[in-house]
Amino acid sequence: EVIVTASYEGLLSVYSPADRESEGLLFQAQLSLAILEVHNFETKSSDNSNSELAVLHPNKLVIYAFKSQEGLKLEPRVEMPIASSAANAVVGRFGNQSRPQVCVQTVDGNLAFYNHVSTDVPLVT
Repeated sequence: EVIVTASYEGLLSVYSPADRESEGLLFQAQLSLAILEVHNFETKSSDNSNSELAVLHPNKLVIYAFKSQEGLKLEPRVEMPIASSAANAVVGRFGNQSRPQVCVQTVDGNLAFYNHVSTDVPLVT
């Protein structure tokens, strides 16, 4: 388990709540854009289970994969542009999907569903 925090200044931090001896900081990165939200979720394939992080920026959604080689690293998997300014997001299996999708609501009230596995454009807007 990890705790992920983010800021409008673009600072992304990952902590281990089990590490009580130190501050528990596992990873920290300064991203170039403001971070509106982060969502940690797992995807499962036939050979393994991966932890991924959806990072919502004002005009794009970026999916990162956690890599634990020589410490924790985040590797960007896909970047998806958002047509209008983002307001918020939620991750779930919408419409009986087998894999998680990300639903982004824009400030003008539109919803866009992103399937980060198979496409880099919204499924429905």
